[in-house]
Amino acid sequence: MIRIGILADTASIKDSARIINQIKELKVTNTSFNCTTDEELFCSAERIIYASDAIFLGLDRPAPELIKQIIRSGMNIYFADIPELSVKEAEELKNLESEAGCIVQIFNPYIFDEVNLINIKKLQLPFLIEAQINPDSYMGLKGQIIRLLLFIDSLDDSISPKIEVYSLEEGKEGYVIDLNFSFSSGSLAHIVISPQITEEESQFYLFQKKGGKLSFNIKQFFNEARELSSLEHFVNAVSGEPSVRISIDKFYHTTQIVEEIKGKLKLRGSFLL
Repeated sequence: MIRIGILADTASIKDSARIINQIKELKVTNTSFNCTTDEELFCSAERIIYASDAIFLGLDRPAPELIKQIIRSGMNIYFADIPELSVKEAEELKNLESEAGCIVQIFNPYIFDEVNLINIKKLQLPFLIEAQINPDSYMGLKGQIIRLLLFIDSLDDSISPKIEVYSLEEGKEGYVIDLNFSFSSGSLAHIVISPQITEEESQFYLFQKKGGKLSFNIKQFFNEARELSSLEHFVNAVSGEPSVRISIDKFYHTTQIVEEIKGKLKLRGSFLL
């Protein structure tokens, strides 16, 4: 049994506990209920860390210092969503993660879809990705690109800095971003993101030399089944069993790529990111 404490906003604690309690290997030990100041939150974190084997971090935009506090304690940590961190902050946390030897899982709905997890086991390198995607208003454009890159990294982690970026813009709703990635394995990825693409038209295909075409589900981003799957993989990782995991190291690599995309868009006169 893994004792897990919840650090989350008051409004989401009950829902977080309900989801966690569906995993038989997890037991909620304590929560950060009614913390109204950063000082109260940091004190609550110390108390929860002392009584737990892992932390469920469900706060909206958790402070980097709070994340450092948890990782320095050697505590395993589950992020209920992608954290908002600069490249420098992500690098500092990556180094801390390596020193502490803790298990970190960052939830990404693209990866933990049942169909996508099955397809990940089927793919063979090299491959060609062809995708067209409607931007998601909840994630925001930058958040969506980060999640997409983390997803692609789970398919092939040999992505190189050779990135081609193109854009067309006519107002906030008229843009098109065209991203081309190459991998040291020989894989290639071509992704187009635009509000002109409807959610129904969104698609993500992967073509292989052998094994045929694979279709990945990139719709219905957030649902409980994906959250449960991500938590189960976190439990497997903590228990030393095979798992699919998004570490801070992977997140750091992704933030570097996003910054490069941002820089190349700026050179083209685009400030979408």
